[in-house]
Amino acid sequence: ISVEWARTGEDSDGTRQTYPVRFTVHCDDRAGMLKEITAIISDENTNIRTMETHSGENGDATIEFVIDAEDVRHLTRLVQALRRLPGVRDVQRSQKL
Repeated sequence: ISVEWARTGEDSDGTRQTYPVRFTVHCDDRAGMLKEITAIISDENTNIRTMETHSGENGDATIEFVIDAEDVRHLTRLVQALRRLPGVRDVQRSQKL
């Protein structure tokens, strides 16, 4: 199925048009990590729809988010900012919602 982002940035009522995007952050399991990740998401003016965390036994964690992304540039900025965070090992976008 071919998909693309809408060309307009706003809905007919003037609100920002967004799309749900699921991604997974693989990171260290340490105090403050979730706060730092959600701060980056918030700093990009991004709404978090859902979030689920899983702690591993080797000091690692997996955090799954569904966020509202405006467009590909918005999502790219967000992923790049998350990858720069110390303790983040990888950020992967998931196709399933």
